Amino acid sequence: TRSTSDAECADIALLGAIGKRLTLRRTDVTGAVMLEEPSTKRLAHIGALCLQWSYLEYVIGAIIWKLLNLDIGVGTIVTGGLDLLPRINMAINLCREMKADTCVERMLDEVRKELQKGCIEKRNMIVHAQHWLFSSSEATLTVQRGKGTRQPVHMSDHEFYELVEQVAALSNKIGATLLERGLVDTVNLGEAEKQAR
Repeated sequence: TRSTSDAECADIALLGAIGKRLTLRRTDVTGAVMLEEPSTKRLAHIGALCLQWSYLEYVIGAIIWKLLNLDIGVGTIVTGGLDLLPRINMAINLCREMKADTCVERMLDEVRKELQKGCIEKRNMIVHAQHWLFSSSEATLTVQRGKGTRQPVHMSDHEFYELVEQVAALSNKIGATLLERGLVDTVNLGEAEKQAR
């Protein structure tokens, strides 16, 4: 059995990525390249992270819309192009400028500090990286875009899950504070979409 070159490995990875998301692992015994699908658990964590992050962006956007007295359609135009950190910075600055509820401003500042402790970088790594199988419970991640390291990073499924839980907790913290302070009502997303039309 001949050994597969790095170039051939890249070609196999590209072909796998086009048809179906696959990862590569070189076996110890033969040196042959084996194609394996990422674990369902890992894919579920990535999907859950994307959903939680999207909800966090939505809740922070809703604060901005409320402060500026915007409906969801116009509000989406105002905040739609903002990443999470600029969005939360805008919400904090608006709270200060408009002398809004200081409890909300403090809560947003706490959430921002938590996000800046590496949460944003880990999320970007998980969402934008190529995931190379390292073991059944750990992946090697590499990113070729954006800022930050281009070096491979090892991350366990447990670390994926912890980040999902952390982002969910931040979303829940914001949502609970807003409901408690009477600043937002629970929103039926179907109704919100109708309002936007």
